[in-house]
Amino acid sequence: MSRAVDPKHVRKAKKALLALKAQCAPEEGAQPPFSAWEAEFIEGVSARLETFGSAFADFSKGAPDQALSRLQEVKVRELAKKVKKARRAEVSGADATVVSAPAKPPRRGFQTKPNKRMQSEQ
Repeated sequence: MSRAVDPKHVRKAKKALLALKAQCAPEEGAQPPFSAWEAEFIEGVSARLETFGSAFADFSKGAPDQALSRLQEVKVRELAKKVKKARRAEVSGADATVVSAPAKPPRRGFQTKPNKRMQSEQ
């Protein structure tokens, strides 16, 4: 039994997985960005999307019109972050440290005003 899955969601999922799949095959001498399990996950989900148009069958795991379950979407986002982080480290060099912006002082607009009675008692 097939179900109606929104083609827009399928296209979006395929595009994300295609970008991740391109990262699975590293250049010579480079360390692979994904573990064996992650590479297998990408391949399996891609195959199910191509075959069925959806990568899950249990509706308790996601909406019926979605191409990926909620947890699959989370994992795809995590893998995309991992790739992005690896690219940044590659570009900036292995020994470069990330310099964060200086901390901003807290906003004063939402602080409570001091109670005058409490101050006079002290």
